[in-house]
Amino acid sequence: IKYGVAHSFIANSEGVYEYEVTCNESYGSGLDHALSAMDILDDAEKAIEQAIKRNTSCGGLIRIFNILEPLNAE
Repeated sequence: IKYGVAHSFIANSEGVYEYEVTCNESYGSGLDHALSAMDILDDAEKAIEQAIKRNTSCGGLIRIFNILEPLNAE
């Protein structure tokens, strides 16, 4: 979050690029399923759970971070 606006980063062999997030984002093999579910459910964790059900390459621990709250430095 910078100046109250969410930003994301992409890194490749040409450098690191920062851009303003203007819509839902998802990464990985189930990203299409997750994005569709987020559009319908408006709940990231439930969307990821649905993506895992629909894509055989998905799985593992789901971690949710609230980017509107500062991280505890402890």
